[in-house]
Amino acid sequence: MMLAALAYPPSGPRDHALVIRLVPRTTDSAALKALTRICPGSCFTFDAAERVAFSPVTCQGCGTCRRVCEATGEIRWSVDAAAPVLA
Repeated sequence: MMLAALAYPPSGPRDHALVIRLVPRTTDSAALKALTRICPGSCFTFDAAERVAFSPVTCQGCGTCRRVCEATGEIRWSVDAAAPVLA
């Protein structure tokens, strides 16, 4: 499971971190697969098994994944004051 800790909002105060988690699942929804094409940070890719993988390295904290997968529940966002903030 890959986690990202980003300052949120991206242009706002950096006193807490946003943690983004790709939820374990048996199959990938069409919405999750679409993120491999539409994520502005290109954080979602297909792995060797053709499953969607998440890498936080280029995540902008824009919320695209949260909106696209809102109905499927495959993406979890939470705030963690103890998590390191990535700038």
